[in-house]
Amino acid sequence: MSGYVVVESLKTDVTLPPTDPVTLSASCPVGKNVIGGGVELLTPSRNILLQDSHPHGGTAWRVTLVNRVNNPATADFRVTAICATLD
Repeated sequence: MSGYVVVESLKTDVTLPPTDPVTLSASCPVGKNVIGGGVELLTPSRNILLQDSHPHGGTAWRVTLVNRVNNPATADFRVTAICATLD
């Protein structure tokens, strides 16, 4: 493994409709593979839940979030992909 890089994708003003999942992702540069990742909620809220966080297609990190209340919510997120060249 070589060429380690962290990719951060800032998602601002994301609208989460009531109870419908929203998917966000961060992608690795061309030629790199995802080896880890995650998400940070930058707008504090007890109503937004992380439903899933996993590698996607070998080159991105994908997260799914859900708003658990009956009103739309707007929030900011930082999705992170940890990427490397796999030898």
